[in-house]
Amino acid sequence: DEGVLEEGRPADLVLLQPPLGGAFDDPLTAIEHGDLPGISAVVVDGRLRALRSRNTPASARAATLVEGALA
Repeated sequence: DEGVLEEGRPADLVLLQPPLGGAFDDPLTAIEHGDLPGISAVVVDGRLRALRSRNTPASARAATLVEGALA
């Protein structure tokens, strides 16, 4: 069941963005240069657990929850 994003399958995801005010436009480049990524959302077992992190820098782009997207 792992490795596929599909309704009914288990899903643990962390949506990363570059940090707000950072010098890079994508999270992987930011990490490569020593920046902490901004965590914009966390999904555990297919359920939204957080729309931001209090323990990392703010993300450059916020995640948006689409109504009905996560049942």
